[in-house]
Amino acid sequence: GVLGAYLHTSRVKVIDGGYFPSEKFRGLAMDDVNSFLLLCEFFRWNFWASGLAIRTCTVLLMDQLKNAYTYAQILANAFLVNYVCSTDESFDEGEISERLEK
Repeated sequence: GVLGAYLHTSRVKVIDGGYFPSEKFRGLAMDDVNSFLLLCEFFRWNFWASGLAIRTCTVLLMDQLKNAYTYAQILANAFLVNYVCSTDESFDEGEISERLEK
């Protein structure tokens, strides 16, 4: 490909001698590294970055609230259909509470 007029050089500043994302890949050529393992190591490195772990866990927990709400709606609808809207006159309150405990 053709680069722009000012894109022929770049500078890199090495701040430490460590390997990115971890020392697990020290001494391996880039062609020898499994890309999935490299991605997993990047996720692990990124997760433990400053303050990111607690934020990630918070988002994952908050995302489950929608699932909990949907589950509660399903239980409430099942209760309404099975007990409240039932036309069967043979149910008494004791029988309903026994079924709920199961």
